[in-house]
Amino acid sequence: MLPPMSTHPTLVRAAARLAPAMPNGFVPQVEACLARPEGSPLTFTPDTNLVIALAALLVTTVGVAWTIAQDIRSQGHEPTPIVVERRVRLEMTIPPDLPASKVDRILSVTIEEVIRQAAA
Repeated sequence: MLPPMSTHPTLVRAAARLAPAMPNGFVPQVEACLARPEGSPLTFTPDTNLVIALAALLVTTVGVAWTIAQDIRSQGHEPTPIVVERRVRLEMTIPPDLPASKVDRILSVTIEEVIRQAAA
């Protein structure tokens, strides 16, 4: 089971690694996503500010990638970045209006951190 997101080291490391390449306010928006009521969905709308959408994508990706990595491990295999990313892209709905380069970076960094944490 995924630890509480607000204390999840994978999320903290991924946000810190991504911050320099993201719009200003990225880390505070990640924190705001974490502060949402338990169980409330992260939603993306055309009116959503880019930085909020990217922060929400990071938070969502950590949870999905973590579940996928644990599923792969439970089948007796080691998760690899390429397999986890392929499954994340199949299982998540990524808003098409987000910049592809930012989405690719978020997925890459987050999956690296999830696999590192899952192996620990």
